[in-house]
Amino acid sequence: MNMMARKASSLWLSVVLVGVAGGLLMAYVAQRKAWFEPRAMFTFETDSGHDLFLGMKLSYKGFKIGQLTELVLLPNGQVQGQISVPQDKANFVTQGAVLKVAKDKIVSSELLLQPAPGDTQVLPRGAKLALMREDMAADLTKKIDPLLERVHVLLGQLSDPRLGVQASLVQSRQTMQQTSGTLQEAAVFLKETQQTLQSFQPLTQQATTTLQELEKSLAQTRTTMGQTQALIEQLKDPQTGLAATVSQTRSALEDAGKLMQNVDGTLTDIQSAPVYRWLVPNRSAPTLPPK
Repeated sequence: MNMMARKASSLWLSVVLVGVAGGLLMAYVAQRKAWFEPRAMFTFETDSGHDLFLGMKLSYKGFKIGQLTELVLLPNGQVQGQISVPQDKANFVTQGAVLKVAKDKIVSSELLLQPAPGDTQVLPRGAKLALMREDMAADLTKKIDPLLERVHVLLGQLSDPRLGVQASLVQSRQTMQQTSGTLQEAAVFLKETQQTLQSFQPLTQQATTTLQELEKSLAQTRTTMGQTQALIEQLKDPQTGLAATVSQTRSALEDAGKLMQNVDGTLTDIQSAPVYRWLVPNRSAPTLPPK
């Protein structure tokens, strides 16, 4: 039972929320449409309801001030319409004002409020207005005349001997002739350029071969420079380089000099020894033969 009661309460709560939302939406629409604003009603009668429809707007000097809210056929064959105008705009409906069915566009139409010139007395609410219709031929003439004027101006411009079609065609023909000559010159230039490029082709091949050989030489030179750099690095080595070798050579020469001095001293000592003199007597000076 508790489960059913909760479901029922949730359903009623949803219904209430939907109703409140719908009420707020209707209030907003009514406020936008000004349904609850005070309005003044005016009527008119006409022989036909042609070009009239419910919701048709009423304009005054290009501004909407009301709309057609009712359209009925009377027993006598007349058509009666009712116009709703907001209270703050009802003062535009003055004594002698008439309604006019105007077709600013070919398809749609609207009601125009035309006040009487010089009369500013406001009509009472519920007063009857006269309805006027524009003649269809006059209406079409009014719409077509500006178009005909524009066509006439366009034809005049087209027939102008300096700026018209004939002058434009002459200029176009001259331009085409100049363009044709330019294209011919361009074709000759392209042909000469092609021949020049063909004559340069052997030179290009030779230059390509030379560049390839030069690239090989550069690669070999790069390798030689790398080896030279390595040799220089080896010579710069403080342990195994050129300086170390020179230093070792100098040391060896000094050691050899000292050894030679020692050997020389030893030989001197041997020669001065009595045994050496006994074993190796002094050579007597050679005697000259008698004369």
